[in-house]
Amino acid sequence: EIFVRETDEKHPISVPRMVELLKERGIVAERKSVYDDIQTLNEMPDTPFEIVQQRGRGGGYYMVDTPFELAELKLLVDAVYASKFITARKSKVLIEKLGRFTSRYRQEELDRKVLVSGRVKSQEEKILYSVDTLHSAITAGNQVRFKYCDWDLQKQMVPRHEGQLYTVSPWVMVWENGTII
Repeated sequence: EIFVRETDEKHPISVPRMVELLKERGIVAERKSVYDDIQTLNEMPDTPFEIVQQRGRGGGYYMVDTPFELAELKLLVDAVYASKFITARKSKVLIEKLGRFTSRYRQEELDRKVLVSGRVKSQEEKILYSVDTLHSAITAGNQVRFKYCDWDLQKQMVPRHEGQLYTVSPWVMVWENGTII
């Protein structure tokens, strides 16, 4: 966690600072053991990351090959911003969670100012869970039952077709113009 959140190429961390951060987390460590641990992490055969030493003034250690590249996180953040079916509140929460996959310094770069022309965000939180239910049904090959609804002027859901229940066998979801159809 320390390497992911506290380091990047521009912000290496010194071993004494690492010892301090470990102590704040209730872990007692000595400098020598930290050096040994870094070497052990780098020698592990299936480690998805590498810890690099930056020598010289202001040097220290930082992690490369983080779970996501910054450009990938920015792309995901932009997709969340642009999505009509994700509420503004849920968008904020998701973007904060995505920010945990990079250093706290780079996380600031994820605060994107994306304006999607003509895009209205959903006001309904439950839509994410409905989408998840549909994905589960598709994966399991199950049918789903639902009522078609529209929003009225008071922002209340009103069933179409006198509340008729529909049963379908979903096999794919289509995302078109920021909306799942």
